[in-house]
Amino acid sequence: MSEAVLTCYVNARRAGQDHWTLLGVWRGPNAPVAPLTAPTLRGSVQEFTLDSPALGGARARAHPGPVLYMADGQDLHLYAPVLEPLMVARLLPRRRHPGCV
Repeated sequence: MSEAVLTCYVNARRAGQDHWTLLGVWRGPNAPVAPLTAPTLRGSVQEFTLDSPALGGARARAHPGPVLYMADGQDLHLYAPVLEPLMVARLLPRRRHPGCV
């Protein structure tokens, strides 16, 4: 537990919309430093559902440009503010899929 990070959210679904509320974060004394997050996104979040029985309707976050980050739908709101500062600082690995032009 000394390296653990526990985050607690509550999801109150209203009128078909998810409303996430952060209840708190506990960091053990040897836990990694909290990631830099964007208070306001400079880019855009594009959500769409993939029709795949294996994925069960996963959602994706697309950043402007030839980059696509996949996230499970209910966690999308958590990834975007963490990924954006890393993308802007060019700190993410940049690998091109062989099938991409």
